[in-house]
Order: sequence, then C-alpha cells, then structure tokens
Amino acid sequence: FLLPPLSASLPVVPMRVGLLSVTLFVVSLVVVASDLAGPTDIVSEADVQLYERIVQESREADGRFASLRDVFFAVSLVKALGGEIPQGDVLCKQAQSVVNEEGETADIASLHFAIGIRTSLACPEKWRSDIVVERLKEAALGSSIPDAHHAMCALDLLDRLSSFDDTELVDQLDAILKLSEDDGTFRASPDAAVGDVSTTGLAYELVAMIFEQAELEEGEALQNIVALSETAKDVLAMGEVEDEDYVEFHDAQGRHSLSTTYALFRGLSTFTKVTGLEVDVTQDFVVRVAEFFVQHKTAFTIENAYYVYQGAVLCSENPFGVPLVLRSLHSVLGADATDTIRISVTNLLGQFAVPVTVSLHRAFPVARPESPALQNVDLVPLSPGRQNIDYTFDLLATQPEPGFYTLELSAMPLDGEGTFIAVESAERPLKVTTSITLQDFSMRVGRGSPVSPTFPAAASTVLEAERTDRILFSFRVTSSATGVPVLPQQTFLRFVHSSGRDVFFVARPGADKVFQLAIDLAKTYEEEFEYLSGEYKVIVIVGDAFVQNSLTWNVGSIRITLPDAPPTEIPEHRPEAQEELVHTFAVPQIRAPTLISRVFTGLTLAPVLFLLIGLLRVGANIGNLPSGFTSLIATLGFHVCIALLLLLLATFWIRLTIVETLRYLAYLAVPTVFLGLKALRDTARKVKVEQAVLCWEGSAYDLKK
Repeated sequence: FLLPPLSASLPVVPMRVGLLSVTLFVVSLVVVASDLAGPTDIVSEADVQLYERIVQESREADGRFASLRDVFFAVSLVKALGGEIPQGDVLCKQAQSVVNEEGETADIASLHFAIGIRTSLACPEKWRSDIVVERLKEAALGSSIPDAHHAMCALDLLDRLSSFDDTELVDQLDAILKLSEDDGTFRASPDAAVGDVSTTGLAYELVAMIFEQAELEEGEALQNIVALSETAKDVLAMGEVEDEDYVEFHDAQGRHSLSTTYALFRGLSTFTKVTGLEVDVTQDFVVRVAEFFVQHKTAFTIENAYYVYQGAVLCSENPFGVPLVLRSLHSVLGADATDTIRISVTNLLGQFAVPVTVSLHRAFPVARPESPALQNVDLVPLSPGRQNIDYTFDLLATQPEPGFYTLELSAMPLDGEGTFIAVESAERPLKVTTSITLQDFSMRVGRGSPVSPTFPAAASTVLEAERTDRILFSFRVTSSATGVPVLPQQTFLRFVHSSGRDVFFVARPGADKVFQLAIDLAKTYEEEFEYLSGEYKVIVIVGDAFVQNSLTWNVGSIRITLPDAPPTEIPEHRPEAQEELVHTFAVPQIRAPTLISRVFTGLTLAPVLFLLIGLLRVGANIGNLPSGFTSLIATLGFHVCIALLLLLLATFWIRLTIVETLRYLAYLAVPTVFLGLKALRDTARKVKVEQAVLCWEGSAYDLKK
C-alpha cells in the first residue's frame, strides 16, 4: 500500500453533523501510561541489513524479480530504507510491459504495482497513461474494495485523485459502507459471503481518501462516517492476543497475519489522521501491535520484510500514541568492570522519540526480590543534548553479588510534539558476573599442624595420612573486585594419584560462607581410594555460571598409606552333568508300496510311448522342412526354443522358484516369438505355392482333355 506519508498535525476545526457534534482532536503532547512494559526490542540496523540482503538474493541473474508484485515490494522497501536499488532500468522495463502492452487487460493490482515502481524509480519511458487512468478511475468507483483501494492508491501516485467529482465520490462512499457487516468488518465485494479484517483496513483507508477529496456536506454521508468510527472497537476485538504480549489479526483463511495486521492498523491510523474522528484504539493495543511487528522482524520474504518495516514506521508515527522502547544495552555486567549500565529509550526504529526521564525503581536479585541492591534512582543522560537516547546508572557502587537481577525501570516523556506512550514499569533482566580468588586456604591431617598455601602457589610440605586419619580442608571464595564472599555452584577437590587415577570430593559452604571438607579415610579408603597407597596431588576446582575466571589450583600433595587390598577369591566353577535331551522327530507318513508307485509312474509315462508309436504309424519325417537357409535356421531354432520351454517347465517343478522361472521365460520369449513368426510365415508361403501349382496342373490337365 504505497501512499505518501500523511501530515503529523492537522488543523483543529469543529464539525457539526446534523444534531451530532464532533470535535476533531489536536495532536499535541499527550503522555499516556500503558499497562504493558512497552515493546521489548526495535527494528535494528542488523534487521535492516537482513532486509537488504533478502532483496538482493531474490533477484534473478538478469536483475529481474520473479513477479511484478515482488518488484513493487522490493522497490518500496529499499526506498523506505533510504537506499537505492541497482539496475533500476531493468525493473522499469519489467513494469513498462504492464502499463503499455497489458494496460487494457492487466488486473488493477498489477497496474498499481507498475505505477508504484515507475514513480519510485522515476522511469523515463513513455506509457499509455490515458488508457490506464481510465481503467483506474473505473475500478476506483467499482464494487470491489481491494480493486478500488489499488486504483485510488495508483491515481494518488499520478496526482489524479482530483479528477473525481463530489457526486461520484459520495456514491462510492455509500457503496463501500453498504459492504459493512454487523461485526464491523467489510466484505471485499457484493458477491463475498463474509467480511474479513484485511478488507476492513482497506475500507477505512478508502473512506479517509474519499473524505479528504470530497466536499461532504452535513447529512447522511458524514453521519455514516461518524458511525464507522464507533464500530472499529468490534473489529479490534477480533485480534488474537498471544501470551499477553502482542496482538495479531488473520484473513478469512486464517493466514497472512503480517499483511492483515498492517492493513488494519494503517487503515485506522489513516482514517483517524484524515477525518479527525477518535477511534477506540487503546494505548495497550498500540503497544501490542508494535510488539507483534518486533516479534516477527526476522522475515524471510520481501513482502514480509516490507510489512515489518512499514509497521515499525507506522507505530512510530501513528496518531494513537508512539510507544517508547526501553532497552537495556547490557545483558551481562562484570562486577570488576568499569562500565556502567546503559538504558536506551527510542521509538520502534531505534531513533530519538522525545526527551524522557528514566528512573530505576528497583534492582533486585531474582532469588531475593525482597532485598533490592538499588532503588529509586534517576538515570543520568549520557549526552548533554535534548535528543539523548542513552541513560546510565552505577549498580557496581552497591557491590552486587553475582547472579541474575531484575531492573524495574520507567520512562516518562518531558515535552515535545506528538502522542507518546510512557513506560510506567518495565522489567529488564541483567546478569552480574565477577572474577574470583581463593583465600584462607587450610589443609591438615587429624590434629596435626595445618598447611596454608597462598593462591596460586602450591604448598611445599607433603602431608602424611594413614587409614585412621581424617583430612580437613577449609577455604573462602571471594570476589576479586570487592572482596565479598562468593558461593560458586561447583567447588571440588580432586585427588590425583601418581598412577593417573583420581578421586573427586565436593566442598560445601557453611553458615559463615567458608567452604569445608572432611575426608574420613576409615570410611573412604575402600570404595573411594580402593586401597591405593601413595602420593596424591590435591587440586581445587571452582566454577560457576556467574564466574568469569574458573579456577584450577594445585594446592599441594598428601602421602596416604593404606592397607593392601585383600586377595580376591575366584570361585571354582564346575558344571554339573545335565539331563540328556531326547528329541522326537515327526513320524513319516505311510507311503504306498513300491510296486504301486512304479505302476503309477509307468502309466504316467505311457502317453509318451503312444506318441512315438503314433508318429511311426503316420510316417513322421522331416520332409516338410524348408529348403532355404534362413527358413531352415528359423524353423530349427523355433523347435529348439519350444524344447527349451518344456525343459524350463520341468525344471520349475523340480527346483526353480517362480521368480527365477519368469526371468528365464523372459529370456526365451524374445527368440521364440521372432523365430516362430519367421518359421510360420515361411510355412504359410510354401503352402500357398504348392496350392497354386496343384491348381495350375489341374487346369492344364482339363485343357488337355
């Protein structure tokens, strides 16, 4: 929807509609507190680079796009981003064919896209504007809301909206309003069964354009427009709220939430700006719509990227209220660092919105919300100018413990032109980390003298321990920056034998935040040390998610003397004799006597004998074999193939499977068919010749008589 941006401020004029009085509002400084914490993110420079990359990767090798629709959204997006699209002449030619060659047959949407491309790229080619303008004017006054919207937008780009007279515009306004449903939606055309949200947004924008162009007198038309402003709340109630964070709208098929949500929000914004009538759009609704575009900013198509960016622009310029985005630029803060926490307050595009007062209500650990580390502090601007977007405060001065924190912040505008949605309370997460060191380390055996090495050096004394002794360890973990005791989640002591075998023990903190470990060798030498005597190197391992420098410290060595492991008895295994298994096989079935089997076999083979006797009686011979070489070969080959087929059938009954038989049959079928055709054709030819000879001899005999 390529429309020029509307003015941010409109004149204040009282308008009377019959007995109904409506006052147009002034866009001035209005500070509105939203129940929500404002959008959580912005459309950043990285997102803009992503959109530019999507446009470049969508182009074909010759510089064209897959469709005119893609060209339109690509050109519109790049122009909105403030860039220039290369090879504009190629895209101009792609649009030129629509307005010239297809001007009389192209659909209205394609004409709108082509004109938008030509306008954005300032294409120099001439085109058949008279035919195209007439088609657009006809569609603008037609019964289809989407086509009328495309046509009005295209005519606005051509500066031809003024060509309509007031009567035509009023009639079109009545036709549009007749398509409204009881639930506040609009049908796309008189033939459409139900209304949908996307068409409703287009209808509101069309009404605004007609209101701006026509000189409407007091009467039914103005009353209908006022009534239209009051039914918007029914359409807004159709939005689906996802996890109480954002709201989205779907088309009649439940798809295209980006385009539908953008169309409705743009239509209501344009309607409010142009007519001055208040629409029941709450500040929470604007914040949820802004959050919707932020949550969907990772686009994968040109069209979606266009809707996301233009949606962010619309949220930063709409008449209902510009939501302020309060972001923490630090997700991790080191306790021993010199940096301070930076808080940014911008619009949805990451740009300066209005001077604000940013306050920190509380900064508290997530585990102990009742014990805030800092509270009731006004943040300090980082730059002295009025257009400052970054603010800071010093949390490290309170020496916070490492862990997850929650920052409760607010942002209240001071002054400026426009309607801004203040952020009364927004919670932003923060992770505080620190570097650590070990102090007051001590290890001793029983009641002996302790050994206290200083980190990171190792003790030079090797302690001696026996099976009945207890080995005691104690130490503190403190922050390198503040010296405050820290309680890491992972604190181990590792005993490493000279053979390479190691044993791990967990040190746990006491009430005074001192880590202690007592190893009773009498209880551990069997399972943990496994009777392995010798010198063990003791290593302290400390790590945590909130520690920047995990530690591994070799504190010294302990020589442990343990008794030898008792000999392991291997039980002698003698298998016992098992009961013999006797298997009974299936009893063979009773078969016929041998004499009967042989008689049956002879009777089965008897037809073969009868065949041979019959052939001898009839005088079988090879006299009918053809005399020609090729015919003889074909005939003999055919008989051989027949014999092989009989042999294959017999073999199938004896040993072959059906799959193997079919494979061999396929091999034999080809030569059998060709040789059989050749042999039978030669035989038929020979019979015809013999019959002809007999006929001739008979005729000659008759003549002779």
